[in-house]
Amino acid sequence: MKLTEIAKSRGTYAGVRFDTETKKAIHAYMKENEVPNAIRADKLHTTLLYSRKYLPDYKAQGKIDPPWIATPGEFVVWDTKPEDPNEKPKRCLVVKIDCPKLVARHELLMEEYGATYDFDKYETHITLSYDIGDIDIDHFPPLKDTVKEIKIVEEYSEDLDLDWANNKGGKK
Repeated sequence: MKLTEIAKSRGTYAGVRFDTETKKAIHAYMKENEVPNAIRADKLHTTLLYSRKYLPDYKAQGKIDPPWIATPGEFVVWDTKPEDPNEKPKRCLVVKIDCPKLVARHELLMEEYGATYDFDKYETHITLSYDIGDIDIDHFPPLKDTVKEIKIVEEYSEDLDLDWANNKGGKK
C-alpha cells in the first residue's frame, strides 16, 4: 500500500479527558442510577475532532492547565449509525455539556487544519452509554444536581476508529 493510500484510509480523532474527581463522580452517578451498559470511568471523554480527513500536522496540546470548566446539561438519546444497513441502531445516552473553550478549540482546529466532520453541528457532550436499550431516561435526575462542574484536563489524539461505538467504553 502506498503512503498516500494509507493516509486516505485513516482519519484523525481528537478528544478531551477529565480529571479523576470528575470521572469518579460521573461514574458514581451512572452506577447509582443504573445506566445500562455504562461507559467505564477511565473511558469517559468528549470528542473534539472526528475527521475522516487525516491531519498529519495536527498535534494534540496534551495537558490543559488551568483546566477548562464545563457544566452538565440535559440528557439526550441519539441513535447510532450502524455500518451494516440491516443492523438496528443502538440508543446512546449522552449528557450535553456547556464549555465555550471546547467549542472555540473545535472551530479553530476545523479551520486551521481543514478537518471534516460527519455531523451538521458540533454538540459538546459526554457519552454515558452506547447502548441503553429501550430504557426511558425521564426518570434520571439531572446530572448537574450531583456533578456541578466538569474539569477538562487533557487534549489527546489518535487515528480515527470508524468502529468507535463497539471499541470505546464497555461495562465496569
